[in-house]
Amino acid sequence: MSDLYLDFKNLPTVIDFISEIQDYAGDAERATVSSLLREYEQGKKFHLPELVEAVKHIAVSAWPTRYAVSRFFEEEGSGEELERVLASVRPSTAHILKRLDDYLELHALDALLKHEDAEMALKDEDCFEIAEVRKQLRIEYWKTKGQTLAPLVKEGKTLLSGYLKRLDTLRELAVDLPDSIDEIYSKLTHYEDRILYEGEHLPLEVLDEEIKYYVEQKEISSVE
Repeated sequence: MSDLYLDFKNLPTVIDFISEIQDYAGDAERATVSSLLREYEQGKKFHLPELVEAVKHIAVSAWPTRYAVSRFFEEEGSGEELERVLASVRPSTAHILKRLDDYLELHALDALLKHEDAEMALKDEDCFEIAEVRKQLRIEYWKTKGQTLAPLVKEGKTLLSGYLKRLDTLRELAVDLPDSIDEIYSKLTHYEDRILYEGEHLPLEVLDEEIKYYVEQKEISSVE
C-alpha cells in the first residue's frame, strides 16, 4: 500500500481527486478535467507520466483557492462551517456533533473532530458523511462568496510560488548529486504529495532546510 495521499497507480482515486478540486481550478484546467473524466469513462489506458503531469498542472491551478477556502474555515469562518455542516448532515449526525460542541464549547468543526471525545462518539460512517458534506459546502461557499476570499487567494499564490521555487531547486540539486538522486527524488515526491495534492500548508523553512543540507553536500562533493 502506498504511503502517499494520492497514489497515481490507483486511477479511481486520482479521478476522484481531480473531480473534487476542479471547481477551484482555472477554466483551462477544468476543461482538462472534463476531458480526463470522459476518457476515463470510455476506458482509456492512461500513460502514467502524462497523467501525473496533467494532474499536477490541475492541482497547481487549484491550490491557491483551496488554500484560501481552507484558511478561511480554519480561522474566522470556523463557526460558520460548523453551523453549515450541522444543517446539512443527517439529524443523527447533527445531534452528536451538537452535543459535542455544547459540551466542549469549541465551536469549530476541525477542533471538534480532532478531540478525543469525537473519536468515541462518531462512527466511521458519521465521519465519512461529515467529510463529504464539508467538501461540498466549501465548494458551494467558493462559488457563491469566493470574491470575499480574494486576499487569501493572493496569499496562497505567493506561498505556492515559494513552494514551487524550492521544489525546483531541490530537483536541480538532485542532478548535481548523483549519489543522492534517488533520495532527493523520493523526498520531492512526498513533498509534492503533501503540498499539491493533500493541500498541507507546510512551512517554507522545512524546504529551506532540505535545500541547505543538499547544498552543503554538493560543496563537500566538489571538494572531494
